[in-house]
Amino acid sequence: MKKSHTDKSITELLDTVIAINGEMIPKNGEDCYFYSFNEFAGMLTVCDGCGGLGALKYPSFENKTGAYIAARAVAYALNKWFNDVCEQGKFSNILFDSELKEFIQSELGYFSKHSETSIKIKGSMVRKFPTTIASAFLSVKNCQLNTVSLWAGDSRVYMLDNKGLAQISVDDLDSTDALSNLTDDGVLKNVVSSDGNYLIHAVQNTFSMPCIVFTATDGCFGYISTPMQFEYMLLESLFRSNNVNQWENNLKTLLKEISGDDHTMCMALFGYNDFEEVKKYFRNRIEYVESKYIRALENSDSAAKISLWQDYQKDYYRYQKSEK
Repeated sequence: MKKSHTDKSITELLDTVIAINGEMIPKNGEDCYFYSFNEFAGMLTVCDGCGGLGALKYPSFENKTGAYIAARAVAYALNKWFNDVCEQGKFSNILFDSELKEFIQSELGYFSKHSETSIKIKGSMVRKFPTTIASAFLSVKNCQLNTVSLWAGDSRVYMLDNKGLAQISVDDLDSTDALSNLTDDGVLKNVVSSDGNYLIHAVQNTFSMPCIVFTATDGCFGYISTPMQFEYMLLESLFRSNNVNQWENNLKTLLKEISGDDHTMCMALFGYNDFEEVKKYFRNRIEYVESKYIRALENSDSAAKISLWQDYQKDYYRYQKSEK
């Protein structure tokens, strides 16, 4: 990890990136990720190919599913667009609008044009090349971390600091409540697909450093009983580690054990001098989460769990106050 966070360049403020990609079926996982950083900006992207909607296989592409292809195509398109914007030196003035969608549609259009299948796609339960996206585009101004979060679907953008975990994106599900979405069989209302009938949400935030920003597919958080326990898993695995590599490996092991799906996470740490400072920064927070929520959840009934969640969500949704 880098030793100084006094300079304003994002690459010098960036301490490290952790990337985790777990597949339920080796070489056929329907998640994908990209991350990239340069002197102007950074990007963290995860895509979760929608296996139910995109289960159709394409012989012309090694018999991979539409979900598998879509996640990779869209992640590549986002990375290509990001690098193109930065090369032109216009990142600070970029509008996240039709230009980005054109990149995505161009990439999906290639696969759509060259796909071979005798099956006609009809009905709302099947889409051609469907995937969720969650991306964080990051730049630095006046020692603040400027973040534009983009998403479609139920993959998420998060920020973690000493006030706790905050969900930045808003799930494209029937319910936007993070606790109920863990148990409800919600229907995705909005996903990227080659038909172009989707919306890419965008929201801009400014975060003080130090902090952690990350993107995650639902396989990372969807098999944990509460958002409080998801935050605790992140912090507990941190405090069992002696360095960044151990933390990454601990997270990989935990997610492999608990997740019943492909799971992908891209995490960037900003403004810490070294790994011990990360642990020092979060020490009070993990003690608070453990005493306030984790111990209370051990023998709680559903009413108590909801009460704890109502208290926790005040900070969890602190960047969604206009939405809630």
